[in-house]
Amino acid sequence: MKKTYFLPVLFSILISCNFSNNNLEKFNIEALPDFIDIGNKNDSNKLLILGNSIAVHPISKSIGWHSISGMAASNVDLDYVHLLHNKLNNLIPTNTRVSNVALWERSLSIDSLKSFDSLLNYRPNIVIFQVGDNFPADTTKIKQAYISLIKKFENTEIIICSPFITNEYNRGIAETISKENNLKYVNLSDLSSNKENLAEFDQSLDSLKKNWKVDGIGVHPGNKGMSMIASRIFNVIEPYLITNKTH
Repeated sequence: MKKTYFLPVLFSILISCNFSNNNLEKFNIEALPDFIDIGNKNDSNKLLILGNSIAVHPISKSIGWHSISGMAASNVDLDYVHLLHNKLNNLIPTNTRVSNVALWERSLSIDSLKSFDSLLNYRPNIVIFQVGDNFPADTTKIKQAYISLIKKFENTEIIICSPFITNEYNRGIAETISKENNLKYVNLSDLSSNKENLAEFDQSLDSLKKNWKVDGIGVHPGNKGMSMIASRIFNVIEPYLITNKTH
């Protein structure tokens, strides 16, 4: 599988999910790719995933994370982005571009996305928004900022995911926006209520847990949780692709 890492600038930022009591916000990330491409750029189906650390997290030795992959899959091929890409690619040749937009989640400002033009110019035909875990406490601005970001992608199939873990700041926002704007919606919030979907309780990750320096990694989805996320998103995208694959 071909992967392209786009790093015009290396910079230290905070991108990990803002789960309660996770201690992740205190740590800087050594290097964050603006985006990662998986597949062939010439493929007709172009998927863009705007996510947070669940989608892609750079190497961060300070917290004990040692791969550029979705946290907390045991390896990059088992994170939901790669699992979803493979499912879609079996239906139609697909190029997937993934970008961690946790800075936007926290600031609600598109100006925080230094490579936003490259995401727009990619001209995806499907955009997945897997955001919300890092939303700030100021709930009055979230909905407006979210809709403004969505509207940047015209003539595109939009899919909105709920946060993996909900709280008083993010609960119900994604579902409300999807209903009010007739957009496809994927519920992920119930997955975190089953501890089997969390990295902390995923036995397949036992050999890696000794490296983790913060508890927050464990509240991310493990391998099973990642598989569930990929399947739920795929089930929403599949009918669209089948309908449009010959067009």
